[in-house]
Amino acid sequence: MLKTVFKRVGLLLLLALVVFIALIIYRKMPSEAQKLRTQNNALGYVELLGQAKVSKPNPNVYASSQITPDNPLFKGVLALQQGRRDIADKELSALAEAGNVDAMYWYAETMLGVNVNYSIKAADLFVKAAELGNPYAALRLTPGTSDCKRYLGYRCSEEWVEKGEALLKARAEQGDVKAQYYANVRSARGSKADYDYNIALVTQAANQGYYMPLMEQISWLEEDKSLDDKKKQAIAELLTLAANNNFVPAMEELFFEYKPEISTEQFEQLRQQAAKLGARYAFVSYFETYLDPAESGNKQAQLDFYRVALLEKQYKGEIMRVFEFAEGDTFLALTKDEKQAVQQQVDEFISNMTPVIYIDELHTEYGKY
Repeated sequence: MLKTVFKRVGLLLLLALVVFIALIIYRKMPSEAQKLRTQNNALGYVELLGQAKVSKPNPNVYASSQITPDNPLFKGVLALQQGRRDIADKELSALAEAGNVDAMYWYAETMLGVNVNYSIKAADLFVKAAELGNPYAALRLTPGTSDCKRYLGYRCSEEWVEKGEALLKARAEQGDVKAQYYANVRSARGSKADYDYNIALVTQAANQGYYMPLMEQISWLEEDKSLDDKKKQAIAELLTLAANNNFVPAMEELFFEYKPEISTEQFEQLRQQAAKLGARYAFVSYFETYLDPAESGNKQAQLDFYRVALLEKQYKGEIMRVFEFAEGDTFLALTKDEKQAVQQQVDEFISNMTPVIYIDELHTEYGKY
């Protein structure tokens, strides 16, 4: 009888092993949706590609901004995006203390990771904001994330995930564009219907000026091993559509990854617009353009290099490494009068800038240089 028991246990273990192996094989096999995404890549976004063909630069600089200057959060969140935590802390703490729930989320973001005490305060504030109905604060308390492991600790739980998802659905029903996407997006391991549905969601979000879902999709599409010239051009066109609507991350991606797919004229227009919108990488691009000719003695390039260095210093509110380099390096043999003239140009440029906010609660990484 004991042999029979061992035999049955052995068979059960063998069956469990077979099921486990089959499950691993199944999970590694691409779903129908994944196959379609690989096969079509960016070409699957037919409606958005059609819009891209006729897209022109949008004169509304806030066309893709989820937080605009009429929102009390604008100054604080913009400061956080710029790396000015001193201003962000001052602006957002006042709003949070006055009971602004969304400000509580962003104020917590300014404190997270600064030091142990600040991280504890941030965790408490995420909890408070979640309790008061902010879905993104609740989702920040998702167990297993790097923030939970490093800073938020025991406060993270699946209960917060459930509450966050419920809060997202409630906001989606009220027409919130971010919530509509994240409350409804389906798993990539799905059917053709799921694939088509997700494209429709991304398109809907883009049509409402929210391009972050499209950027997420593009980041996955770029990993496709079958990315040929036609598919790469389609990605560049989608990015151009977002960039024409003043979405700064799309401009950045075009700058550094798709320069061969866009014209020199388009590149220069994007760079100028990105600088006006406050994109630091536009300044970096100008540094790269002016550095070599400036070092070679080109006077105009030296003036241009100093202008961009001074612009970054003033815009960021701190002495940047490149400005220290510009001030201290002997290749910039500029006179006092020349520097004063450059200062006037910088002051005028800054006064005409219209910086936009492109980070959001689920994508704060774009503001961390």
